[in-house]
Amino acid sequence: MFSLIGLYDCYENTGIELASQLYDEGIETLKYVLPYYDSHDISYYHLGHLNATGMPVFISTSYHLVHVKQLHFFYQIEKDEIFAYYMNKWNQYVIEAL
Repeated sequence: MFSLIGLYDCYENTGIELASQLYDEGIETLKYVLPYYDSHDISYYHLGHLNATGMPVFISTSYHLVHVKQLHFFYQIEKDEIFAYYMNKWNQYVIEAL
């Protein structure tokens, strides 16, 4: 998500079409993989545990909060309900943890 924000900023500030194209492709990928990041009580830091045998699951409360903020950014830009869905769902995990 950090990379996508960088691509968005690059296009907005330079007009480089390749940045826009990569951003659009990345957004489609993000929408596809978001469910895989949902552990049903926190977001995963990465998905390495799905591909690499023996790689431990890694979660981070601080990164979870960043993920929620990033999804808010993408919802503001894209107005796509999948970002609102996961933003709200993951924000609820934070509230439930308090």
